[in-house]
Amino acid sequence: MLALRPVLFSLCLLVGCAKAPDPALFAPAPQNVATAPAPTSVNLDVPEDWVAIEIDQPFYLGKWDLPNGGRATISFLGANFDAESISMNFDRWLRQWEVPGSTAEDARNIGVYDVNGVGMYQLVLQGTLNSTAQVGGGDPRENWMLIGGVMINDFGPVYLKVIGPSADLESQADAIFVSFATASF
Repeated sequence: MLALRPVLFSLCLLVGCAKAPDPALFAPAPQNVATAPAPTSVNLDVPEDWVAIEIDQPFYLGKWDLPNGGRATISFLGANFDAESISMNFDRWLRQWEVPGSTAEDARNIGVYDVNGVGMYQLVLQGTLNSTAQVGGGDPRENWMLIGGVMINDFGPVYLKVIGPSADLESQADAIFVSFATASF
């Protein structure tokens, strides 16, 4: 029995001196947390010829029909603050378009801009809208435009998507972004 004492003493000394693992190693990855309740509606200044329509999906905060078959939507998809979620939505939007002599990815104008003190991801694209279900279906729409934006709020990102004939929207893009930047939720 006396022979086991040095072994037990060494073992106790080793265990007693070992550093406990850092709890941070076992903690879940930090998440961006919404600091405000999720929005259920939006107040937005829109052009007079936009007509509010019934919201048919729970993620929409607002929907409008535009002249000549266009459509505008504002949506909240949850508190996914990460750039990957935002990029995936922009990529999905781009796959709905064809740009003659180019790809939608190459022809897009995308960036992060300050609009009246509000940081906003913006996407502008002109070409042919192939995915027409969002505007009632039918044939692809040539010479159309996409004006898209993402604004990060305390409750998460809010998405703006405006599509319609380029002739109708081209001169309105800046005003649409300013209106989106001043929206209240």
